[in-house]
Amino acid sequence: AGATIPRPVSGLFATKRGHMPDPTDELLLDTLPWSTVRSPNCLRRAGITTLAQLARLTKREVSKIPGIGGVYLPGFLDDLAFNGIDLRA
Repeated sequence: AGATIPRPVSGLFATKRGHMPDPTDELLLDTLPWSTVRSPNCLRRAGITTLAQLARLTKREVSKIPGIGGVYLPGFLDDLAFNGIDLRA
């Protein structure tokens, strides 16, 4: 059988059983440049520590994380866009 190419999801790669994981899947959110420490701190408190975990969320799900929703959501989304990350709709 030939090599299988992972399918892109939110700028990252989703893998199926038996596929090699993409190294960015386990990239810690703390390694990204953030405009404030608020975003990574709020994500960490919600149990989200990697890009792969974040990429599985929708904008609505992220907006419900305490400290990110409301007036802070646009800045958070700007930080994600700066890092080349798009959340699911």
